[in-house]
Amino acid sequence: MRREEKAIKDLLYEQLIKREQWLRDLKQNLEKSIQNAPSGNLKIINCRGVEQYYLDSVETRTSYPNGKYLRKSDLELAGKLAQRNYDKKLLSEVEKQLKNIQNIIRKY
Repeated sequence: MRREEKAIKDLLYEQLIKREQWLRDLKQNLEKSIQNAPSGNLKIINCRGVEQYYLDSVETRTSYPNGKYLRKSDLELAGKLAQRNYDKKLLSEVEKQLKNIQNIIRKY
């Protein structure tokens, strides 16, 4: 193996290790964020051109089968629920990338 090829491989390996650590940190932060987020799901319904936000959770399902309407004063809750849903999707992608990077590192 030529010296340039080895230098490139070493550089790529180093970058993979850094990326793996960054993804591990991100995964840890996402898990903490999801754990601290409120429970339930956010439903957004467009009614006559106006978005209406509803909380769908186990606690509200018996009293509000379609979800509990969130007033303007509850928009912070809607934001937290939306953030939790985003964090869950991002966590899934982070876990896939981590798995792929770990497989590459093992083969290296």
